[in-house]
Amino acid sequence: AITNGKGNPFCMTQTLQPYFDFCVSGEDPDVFPKRKPDAGIYQIALQKYKFLHEGATNNKNSADEFIWIHVGDDLANDVGGSAACGALAIWANLGEEYKQT
Repeated sequence: AITNGKGNPFCMTQTLQPYFDFCVSGEDPDVFPKRKPDAGIYQIALQKYKFLHEGATNNKNSADEFIWIHVGDDLANDVGGSAACGALAIWANLGEEYKQT
């Protein structure tokens, strides 16, 4: 998960927890001031992913051969920022009734 705030998917409902291996926050000392849509926060997340998954599988695909999909609720920060870094970006425009954060 990539967030500009202090959000942490591990504190979310249990239904979301299995989908996240780690969280990168724009509030983290090693990340700030790189916040979405800055490419730096996405590069840090990719480095963390590669570190966690390098050699962790016997699949022929390495950490360099993967499909990165970024889902976000902000068109500029999530979709624009992640797409500029090479992600397949999905805009989750759910509306007011879902109280997006």
